[in-house]
Amino acid sequence: MGQQPIIHIVGLGAVGRLWAWHLLAAGKTVVAHGRQGVIRGRVLLQPDGVGHPLSEDAGGTISCLLVCVKAHQLADALTPLARRLAQDSTMVLAMNGMGYEDAARQRTPVAQHRLLYLVSSHGALASPADLSVQLTGRGEAWLGTSGATDDTCRQQWLNALACELLTGWDDNIHHRRWLKLGVNALINPVASLVDCRNGALLCSPVHELWRDLAQEFSLVARADGVRVDAGELLDAAHRVAEQTAGNSCSMREDLRAGRRSEIDHITGFVVARAKAHGVAVPHHQMLLNLVRCKEQHTREEHNTAIGIEGEHP
Repeated sequence: MGQQPIIHIVGLGAVGRLWAWHLLAAGKTVVAHGRQGVIRGRVLLQPDGVGHPLSEDAGGTISCLLVCVKAHQLADALTPLARRLAQDSTMVLAMNGMGYEDAARQRTPVAQHRLLYLVSSHGALASPADLSVQLTGRGEAWLGTSGATDDTCRQQWLNALACELLTGWDDNIHHRRWLKLGVNALINPVASLVDCRNGALLCSPVHELWRDLAQEFSLVARADGVRVDAGELLDAAHRVAEQTAGNSCSMREDLRAGRRSEIDHITGFVVARAKAHGVAVPHHQMLLNLVRCKEQHTREEHNTAIGIEGEHP
């Protein structure tokens, strides 16, 4: 991969737009892909409305692909682009949750050590009217890979994605992914069920629930070979909720819009790993059941509102 590769982004929701805008602002060339093909236009950062134009797709091999779709959308998103990826292409996965890695490996020829993870706690809110996005909370963003790599490759990848959002490289990205999974498992289901922004979770009743969730999560992580202390997770969840207090998490937005949420790759993944290890997680199981119930209800309401009958998830 060269020093200044063209960055292809698949998925231009809130996260995709946020990274597209900041990469464009840093002088990168960015091509965006959506369900209907290449996305054209200017990505706007609100509230100032400063915009940067996306580039046309010149075709050919994609050297760097930043994947910003939801976990359950990954397979469909990669299918039309897989033939343009090579073994020495770099694919950066920037999704919530876990359990989607096999889909990325099976559908592309990208080498294991060139499959990167971007773990971010920045908050973003997209406009449904245009390609606008608002940074609703400034957090951190770390890049890393679970495969073996060297200093030259690390620096190339950092240079490729260098912008105001990127914090740096983490050699232990696996731990950081688990920690973010825990933060998402504490914040997203609760905010979705209470139907509130992240900052509203900073209250005593939620803290009591978070303590139980953190204890259960710590046991699951440890059984899976990862050390995530309950206190570490609670501190991280509080910090993210404070940093993104004005943000409405993606799970809440999905449920409100009648879309499928990421619950199966967040809380569902935690529950699945717990069952595999014989660990009891009653609080995570309760949240999983409630969110799935609400998801089905909101999708049925949405389908009824737009005149679709008899459709179920």
